[in-house]
Amino acid sequence: MYYVNIYSKLKELIGQKAEFCSLQEKTIYAIITRQSLIVSIIAISKRKSLLFMLLVYCISRGTTVVIILLCSL
Repeated sequence: MYYVNIYSKLKELIGQKAEFCSLQEKTIYAIITRQSLIVSIIAISKRKSLLFMLLVYCISRGTTVVIILLCSL
């Protein structure tokens, strides 16, 4: 996971004009480098789901199961 180019994977997943918003890039980098105690507060409608969707997209082997809650708190 350390050697994944998250910028090219983002463009593959969303499109060539895709860019990271607010804290997405820093948060994804923290997850990839396995930093502990990651707290990322991102505003509503700032594509928070990209944080897990892009990481799952970057995994090249095996099976990954993602469970998404559809009810807001």
